[in-house]
Amino acid sequence: MIAVLISSLAMAANLSLPVHVDGEGYLRFVRDGRIVYSASADFSVDSGQLVYKGLPLTPSVRIPASASRLEVDLSGNIVAVLPKGRTTCGRIVLARFETKPTEDHGFLVSLTRATIGNPGEGLFGVIRSANAASSAAPHIAPAIPSGSPTVSVRKLTEIESKNVTLGDIATISGDQADAVSAIEYCAAPPVGIDVPITATRVKALLKRAGIEADVDVPVGAILRQKFQPVTQDQFVAAAVKAAQESLGAEVPLTCLQDGEDFRAPSGQLELKSEGISASGASLTVTVGVYVGGKRVNSRSILLKADATAQVKAGTAVKIYMKSGGVTVEVPGVTRTAGMIGQTVTVMVTQTGSILSGVVIGVDKVEVKV
Repeated sequence: MIAVLISSLAMAANLSLPVHVDGEGYLRFVRDGRIVYSASADFSVDSGQLVYKGLPLTPSVRIPASASRLEVDLSGNIVAVLPKGRTTCGRIVLARFETKPTEDHGFLVSLTRATIGNPGEGLFGVIRSANAASSAAPHIAPAIPSGSPTVSVRKLTEIESKNVTLGDIATISGDQADAVSAIEYCAAPPVGIDVPITATRVKALLKRAGIEADVDVPVGAILRQKFQPVTQDQFVAAAVKAAQESLGAEVPLTCLQDGEDFRAPSGQLELKSEGISASGASLTVTVGVYVGGKRVNSRSILLKADATAQVKAGTAVKIYMKSGGVTVEVPGVTRTAGMIGQTVTVMVTQTGSILSGVVIGVDKVEVKV
């Protein structure tokens, strides 16, 4: 009895199941309480459950100790071959993302929420393995009948419509070309998001429509919403203009940050100031992005005034006192600091009077009385 048990445990420990996902889905594993992903795995059995590189598959799949072989079908069902038959141990569940996860110590991780689904559903794809869960003869795909349509997907497709058809992403020729062109591939992605185009989805859509076709999809084919770039220089120019108009003077201003181009939808572009806040010699301008009159996003631009445009406290200045059409120049001293366009407090040297005025130059303050 003990010998049989030891033999069964050794048999389970030596089991392997190499698999890969043919589609956009990812296998899911648990590492330190966090979900990590992989597009392929060489499964083994550890403590009775399916693992890859020591990490358990999730949801967990338990393997009988007497299993002599593991198999998997296209739908992700894990089958164990036993001395007296076969049993289904569990099913693989896949995750899919709009953007590809990043590499992290042999697995993939993502900060965005995954969409969960089963193999064989939509864009998730199917499970492929040398250990196929079927004893039947290998399936041979039927030859594509002569005259059937040819679907040649383009490497890059940029669209402006709300819905994307096969005619939008591919060159289609042959019989039923019009019907194939009208098949909807997906809804248009948001601006800035690249969506992979896969042969698996194209073929599934054709099969659903009852059409046989020759499909060619280049590696790395993507679909994106057509956009116009808004450069950091454009944001800065709009911010400087708004700040100078607010200050009432062409104050020299420098941007204190870098920024990547922003992808805006196609259409009439306009950048508008949505707010200005000041802190000493620095200003923060919120610049809104409008396309066709509709606000799509915004960016905050940090600006700093040139030192030559500032007046420090205790600086001797000329005070221009204006009343109606009359201007009188008197000497004075600043009590507070400010830059051109800002309000400061000054003291008239001759009388000691304290007044408020606007800095109009490096040594000039205008006071309206």
